[in-house]
Amino acid sequence: PRSTPDMQGALPVWLDAGPCGSSWVKAGKGRYSLKHTWTVNVPGKVVGMGAHVHDGGTHVTVRNASTGELVCESRAAYGGPGYEEEAHAMPGMPAMEGMDHGHARQIHLSGMAQCISPSRDHPIAVLEKGQQIELEAFYDDEAHPHVPEAYVMGTAFLFVLP
Repeated sequence: PRSTPDMQGALPVWLDAGPCGSSWVKAGKGRYSLKHTWTVNVPGKVVGMGAHVHDGGTHVTVRNASTGELVCESRAAYGGPGYEEEAHAMPGMPAMEGMDHGHARQIHLSGMAQCISPSRDHPIAVLEKGQQIELEAFYDDEAHPHVPEAYVMGTAFLFVLP
């Protein structure tokens, strides 16, 4: 709570590769990326960042294009209990051992790495007004297939101490 000694509130900054008003972007094929550049209007110390992609996403980078500095790279994790589906038969056909009828086992996105500063005195980055910050979300539909006709996202939340 704010009453905690030395507690300081951080401002959330939403970075989004989607068009204005919507985070959804039509999924591509193979390897591709989604990009967006933000002009800093909330300067300060970045003390944390989390990112979001959908199935097919491999990682998200946030880079200070003005300085070349990598602010954070958030890598996707796949699989684990509750994030894996067995291959299934085509509708109307019985499932048979060893035959997936063209449907591969689906392993879903299960988490994203975060970047967190150990303290406000050691931020992961310092942003100055007017700098260009580039969000890039990377997808690989071959390594991690998404459903056909899918829509995907590439977003990140920065937590900035002004």
